Amino acid sequence: MGAVSMLDTSAAAARTFDAKLVEALFARGLDGQLSKRARRRLEDAGLDLQRLPARASREQVLAWLAIAAEELEPGIDPALAHRRLGERLVRGFTGGWRTRAMLAAARAAGAERTLGRLVGRHNAPSNFLALEFTREGPGAYALELNLEAPHPELLVGLVEAALAELGAAGAEVHLAARGPQERLEIRLPKR
Repeated sequence: MGAVSMLDTSAAAARTFDAKLVEALFARGLDGQLSKRARRRLEDAGLDLQRLPARASREQVLAWLAIAAEELEPGIDPALAHRRLGERLVRGFTGGWRTRAMLAAARAAGAERTLGRLVGRHNAPSNFLALEFTREGPGAYALELNLEAPHPELLVGLVEAALAELGAAGAEVHLAARGPQERLEIRLPKR
């Protein structure tokens, strides 16, 4: 399996995310979880949750995630704080009626079948982030992406919480490689 390449490889291209991702993470995923202090810190760092930017740089989004992790999980190791932030994001995001309806359908299909439908390359709401999801064997999958996050444990928390929502609580998610090419290895619980 080859490395996931960036969508825009020109040196001059800024790596940015669009408003959909910023809204999903901060306005929906963390809705109601951020204190006034956390909101102020995010505003000071350029994120106004009342007026989301049309685009945000990769560096901005990672800085905002670091602030959220520090504020929501104070005083603990940053890697663990980011992992827990990933779990919080999924729990916050699954509160909407559309998401609940999609989750109900995915639960009915089962985690193995749902993950099987995700196999392939996908572009995230950005001009650079690409994901590749592969089936490695029965109940075994790998997710590769080129985020280059300082704390890719966030991704582990996101995937673990998403799998729990799909009815696969107890799935094992391991960070097998860090940036520039993160790789998560996923093992579903045996039934």
